[in-house]
Amino acid sequence: DHTVDVKGWQGARNQIKLRVKEYLEGSPNSVVSCPMCPRTSSGVSHVLLLDDNFYYRGMRKEYYHLAQHHRCAFGQVVFNTDTASAITRNEHRMNSTVTRETIEKMNKLLEFPVELWERHVL
Repeated sequence: DHTVDVKGWQGARNQIKLRVKEYLEGSPNSVVSCPMCPRTSSGVSHVLLLDDNFYYRGMRKEYYHLAQHHRCAFGQVVFNTDTASAITRNEHRMNSTVTRETIEKMNKLLEFPVELWERHVL
């Protein structure tokens, strides 16, 4: 069954954003942790990697503003893959394949980084 629970999905996204915010604010209750890199150490750089498709620019901009507010750098990694290749790769996945319809829909909706604030793209 590939029915999407939109409210559950949005709630999960909001929880992740809250956890990232807590981490950036140094909350001792943050569930995001880096035991090898204590946030209190001076001179320690951290990289938070959010693994998401962020296909709408607004989804990315939320994190850009969060990074800006906390005086953090913001960058993106974009994999520009044609739809046919994405579908073929998906068919060879061992677990959790995505429906062909979902891949095609995301391809149509994806807003590639073009704005000035999105200039740091790999």
